[in-house]
Amino acid sequence: MLHSITSSIFFPTFNAQQWLSTASKIRLLKLKVYTDLDLYASRQSPTLLVDAVNNYVPLKDAGWPGVWERLFSLDDDSHAVKLGRALAFGEQLMRDGGYDNEDWAKIKGGMWEKIGNMVVDSVENTTTPWVR
Repeated sequence: MLHSITSSIFFPTFNAQQWLSTASKIRLLKLKVYTDLDLYASRQSPTLLVDAVNNYVPLKDAGWPGVWERLFSLDDDSHAVKLGRALAFGEQLMRDGGYDNEDWAKIKGGMWEKIGNMVVDSVENTTTPWVR
């Protein structure tokens, strides 16, 4: 799932390429969506607990700058940072696209940052390697 999430940041770049036809851009996006759905279902991913995100209290809440500082200081092979980057991208995409007020949008506004805090809280100061 991690690679599905982190690869999402490339689609605006693909979409901006003049040499790719509209049909090719649509095909790339469809294949991405099909792959994401397949991975989600095959991993028996749990239901999104919106209330758990909304009610989460970060161990150290310093906004996105604090999340980045903590992620960059981890002894990690960059997977946690890439996940943080994908979350920040999701927040920007939803905000800039005007999707935050849509009923279908389950993760809205400050929830993205809370999930970023959840990520860093789950991997920081632990002797157990986190499962990617």
